[in-house]
Amino acid sequence: MSSNGRYLAAVVSGGHLYTSSDWGASWAAQTSAGNKHWYSIAMSSDGRYLAAVVDSGHIYTSSDYGANWKDRSE
Repeated sequence: MSSNGRYLAAVVSGGHLYTSSDWGASWAAQTSAGNKHWYSIAMSSDGRYLAAVVDSGHIYTSSDYGANWKDRSE
């Protein structure tokens, strides 16, 4: 969650990664991240930067509020 609570992110193991930019009122599946066995997610205080980990150990990052993701484990 961002420091003001506006931006939130959640992961579903065996599913998608989700983000919200309206204090959790609505959620969007970030399909660019893929359908993976997500383990954990973290967000910067302003909500712009995110990092997520898959249970296999791969690390994915986003620098645009979760719209696009890159595998940093390659």
